[in-house]
Amino acid sequence: MLMETKKLQVLILEDNQADAIIIAHELTKAGFSIDWVRVDQAEDFLRQLQSKPDLILADYSLPQFNALDALNILKNAPLEIPFIVISGVITEETAVRCIKEGANDYLLKDRLGRLGPAVEQALAENKLRREKFQTEQALAESEAKYRNLFEESREAIFTTNMQGIITECNLAFESILGYPRREVLGHALAEFFAGPQELHRLQQTRQAQGSARNLELQFRHKSGELRDVLFTESVLQGERPDGQSFLGIARDITERKRSQREMEMVVSVNAALRNASNRESMVATVAVIMEELSQGSGVALYLTDLITGKMQLEVLAGAWQRIPNFNIQFDEEIAQAVFSEMEPLRWTDLRNNAGLSLPEELLTLESIHALPLISSQEKIGLVWVGCDTPCPEEDFRLAQIAANIAATMIHRSTLNENNVRALQETEAIATISRILNQNLNLEKIFEHIVAEAIHIIGDAYRAVIHIFDEKNRQLHAVALAEVVDHELKVESLLDISVSPNIEFDFGDQKEQNLHAVNMRTGQGIAGRVIESRKAIIVDDSSKDERYLKVETEPAVRSMVVTPILNGDLRLGTLSVLGKSPNLFNIADQKLLEKLCLQVATAIENARLLEAERQQRKLAETQAQISSLLNQSLSIDQVLTGILNHTLKFFDAQAANIILFQDGRVRMVRQLGYQPEEELAIFQFDNILDIPPKEPCRVAFETKEKVVVQGDRAQSPWQTDKHPDWVLSFVCIPLMIGQTVIGLLNIESEIQNAFGEMEIQQMDVFANSAVVAVNNAQLYQILEEALQTEKSTRQQLIRADKLAGMGRMVASVAHELNNPLQTIKNCLFLIEQSSHDDPDSDLLVLALSEVERL
Repeated sequence: MLMETKKLQVLILEDNQADAIIIAHELTKAGFSIDWVRVDQAEDFLRQLQSKPDLILADYSLPQFNALDALNILKNAPLEIPFIVISGVITEETAVRCIKEGANDYLLKDRLGRLGPAVEQALAENKLRREKFQTEQALAESEAKYRNLFEESREAIFTTNMQGIITECNLAFESILGYPRREVLGHALAEFFAGPQELHRLQQTRQAQGSARNLELQFRHKSGELRDVLFTESVLQGERPDGQSFLGIARDITERKRSQREMEMVVSVNAALRNASNRESMVATVAVIMEELSQGSGVALYLTDLITGKMQLEVLAGAWQRIPNFNIQFDEEIAQAVFSEMEPLRWTDLRNNAGLSLPEELLTLESIHALPLISSQEKIGLVWVGCDTPCPEEDFRLAQIAANIAATMIHRSTLNENNVRALQETEAIATISRILNQNLNLEKIFEHIVAEAIHIIGDAYRAVIHIFDEKNRQLHAVALAEVVDHELKVESLLDISVSPNIEFDFGDQKEQNLHAVNMRTGQGIAGRVIESRKAIIVDDSSKDERYLKVETEPAVRSMVVTPILNGDLRLGTLSVLGKSPNLFNIADQKLLEKLCLQVATAIENARLLEAERQQRKLAETQAQISSLLNQSLSIDQVLTGILNHTLKFFDAQAANIILFQDGRVRMVRQLGYQPEEELAIFQFDNILDIPPKEPCRVAFETKEKVVVQGDRAQSPWQTDKHPDWVLSFVCIPLMIGQTVIGLLNIESEIQNAFGEMEIQQMDVFANSAVVAVNNAQLYQILEEALQTEKSTRQQLIRADKLAGMGRMVASVAHELNNPLQTIKNCLFLIEQSSHDDPDSDLLVLALSEVERL
């Protein structure tokens, strides 16, 4: 309630004009009509005191002058003017010192809403001091005035005899105790103390000082509430027939003490939370503070996940830390009720509370309270407090104030950590992107990604990338980051490469890290993730049957695993592991999903690079084969060259070419086999002589490639015609139009040796073989035609020469009728013919003519 007059002359000690205006505005809002003056120098302050203002409001610290200096000046004046300290930042020790030096109260600038009540109380206290002074004067002047003041005083006044029995009291004393006067008189004063310690303190003060003055004691109100009073007593001599008596004055300072305790609590809570190094330690500190303030037996702090909106248990304090598998289950309606009321909810009959499920160890408690944590309309979480005994309302009021402070601090810390986390994620993704642009080495990229996962998710101590072998349905650990003795160790576990059709070659396996377990699909958490293509968070591996327990690694208690996908294609998983339960949340899963995109991008870049390399290699090989075809028409040379290029390009062990000619089957060229494995096994007089399920016959009849990889025993075809060491082979038809003229067989000693793209590229080599065979056959036909044509031409020339020679011999013989000349002519013909063709018909003719002559 305001004083009788609301007009005030106010002296404001403040160096900031804006702050002074705000203070004046707050007083106006509180209902005061003020006339105020601002000063910031000692000389001005002393001069303004001469006008005897009604109220002094002082900032604690000014550049050359402070509140303590002003209090000293005021005491030396001397003037009874209410003095209130208002400051932006003030420690508990400083505030107490100001009160001891005579300040009526102290406020923080960010809590000026209390300024009006504080001024009212200061003015009231000032008035009470004046009234007390007047009362003491009136007692000396008149018993009647004394009685009037005694009854009407707002100070609690009472008298006691030597035995401490209350002999008289006024209405204000009744108000402090809550009892009517008839229930107070005749009772010992000690009966109304909060406890025996109060009487002990009073007796000690009397022995030391003769009487008590301004002694702080606690009385217990009829309702059970504790009331703080400032107790003063004096000895009354000879006024009663039974001897010495005492006059006591008690000022109710409950609100003041409450404000003081609140301020002390606020200061200590703020200091404790500011000293917390991170959000985790801050939450733990809040739990301890709430336990101390509420005098509870245990505290559980639940926070709202910013992404899912669900309440998650963050920390336990007190006896609840020793309860295994602790968890309070509560309906969403309960949380909403606490948040909507903005006040703690209390449960007493703990065994019969719908919507609240408690561990068995909590059912014997006196009560459980739920306090809301709200900051800027954000529902931060709930604090659950258990009490073995009834908890004073005042303690819970302070606990709720502390909860409000904690909510603000936790919210700010959470937002700050989220901002830092977001920045770290952005920087990590940017760094990885730069590495992807600069480096296509998968091992280095994978090492960097697992290291970033550990760096950003501080609770993780290990991160692993598993790559999925689709053919064997197995996950291989390829990269590992692990915190060992507070140092981060990063390593590649396998040399890995990727084919153009995204088939992985894991190379020579390095010494396997025992902590990086290889798994099959459906096995363990990673195996289930790759099977379902969905992320999994394991809160506690000891309770999760899906977790693959490893004897060498009992420390893993929680983990989050996300799939690495490229569309519908499964590439692998990224996992982070922790040594404590409940370490990871949806935010960690989202981060891993971002990193998985980077892994998929790295694999895609490597695939594109390998595809480009393969295409370039294929083009170069095609050019070499074309050159070979252009340089030689020898079928042996061309087919041998094609097989050489085939083995080199596909990294195969052996290859052969089979031709079908006039129904016969002949292996015409082979490369890479042992001597005892040579051509005999594929020499047949008829295609029907080949077993029906032999891949060569199947390829001939279906005109389609036949691929056998992996376990030959599981193959639907009969493969016993191939050497035992052959684990993978492809039979490719050689076709001209729709006619199969032969087969190209490529064989390897490695299971699953050929990828889909490699099998497709084998058609190029088959086409080259077809061209070589076709060209060789055409060349053979042409050569035979040319030989026939040459023989015919030579026979015609011989006939012409024979006829001409005969005519010439006959003509010469007839005309000359000279046998000798005829013989000479014949000998000449014989000589000429022997040079051209010793066995020709001309020579025979000439010899016969010589014989005739």
